[in-house]
Amino acid sequence: MRRLRRDSAAIGIRLLLPSIPDDITAYPLLRVRMQAVAAPGHPLAKLGRAATPIDLEPHVQLVLSDPIDPGSANFGVSSARCWRFVDLSRRLDFC
Repeated sequence: MRRLRRDSAAIGIRLLLPSIPDDITAYPLLRVRMQAVAAPGHPLAKLGRAATPIDLEPHVQLVLSDPIDPGSANFGVSSARCWRFVDLSRRLDFC
């Protein structure tokens, strides 16, 4: 959205957030259901059922965050313990 506002981009594709700023026009392209995942050998993957919030408590979730607005809203965060990264490749180093 920063690039759209600076006129350095004409179109952007991103998650449709709960609220759209008045100066942005948004159109849904498709619906994608987000799914939390874990490596096959991870204890959460071995539960054999959907994880509950209690199951998630001891585990760290790796979250990609906005480097400009670190206090922005959280989407897809399911753990109370998060490590935040502003760079996707750096986050992947921790997987």
